[in-house]
Amino acid sequence: MLEYQIGDSMRNDEDRTVGHVSNSSVRNRDVTGHLDYVIAFTTCAETEAERIARTLVENKTCACVNIIKGVTSIYYWEDRVQSDSECILMIKTVSSLTGRVYQIIREHHSYQVPEFVVLSIVDGARDYLAWIDATCRQT
Repeated sequence: MLEYQIGDSMRNDEDRTVGHVSNSSVRNRDVTGHLDYVIAFTTCAETEAERIARTLVENKTCACVNIIKGVTSIYYWEDRVQSDSECILMIKTVSSLTGRVYQIIREHHSYQVPEFVVLSIVDGARDYLAWIDATCRQT
């Protein structure tokens, strides 16, 4: 059973009474209290962004990937400061699939060391998070 926190009150899926607290956004946690929904980020060249995003979605490792174009990255690599134009891929998924997401990124990415950072979603609209859950758990 999925439990979630609304404001300062813990609720579960069977508890539909929220009293004075709006149920339009929730802090989602699984039954162990761990955050379940995440956003993973990677950067890549524009020429490979759509291919990586489409592969992730088609494999149902995520519900959605936003491609943010026109990002300039400045970073230290091979003993010098470098700069490149890149895209950020913002990948909405569940924590149990982040290993598979990273595997697909590694398989389809041109970088030797692709960025891969995962952040917990601590709050969100219930229907949106339910959509992420339903999409990702079809595998």
